[in-house]
Amino acid sequence: MRFYIDERGGCIAVRDKTKDCDSQGLHSDMDGVIAMWTGVQSYDKDGMVYWKIHDWQKEKAKALCDRLLGL
Repeated sequence: MRFYIDERGGCIAVRDKTKDCDSQGLHSDMDGVIAMWTGVQSYDKDGMVYWKIHDWQKEKAKALCDRLLGL
């Protein structure tokens, strides 16, 4: 599929495979990124920091990807 969801490092994006660039990171200004949402910083029970992507962000990404794919 041409469009796909890329979720990593506390963010989620809809990307276009035909415009992908070779990068380990994920940034909103990268070629091939159609839309991107950044999660929020949270803490686990031991006080360690982690990034949480909300369900609404995942739903938005899926809905956009589905629209682009014509689903």
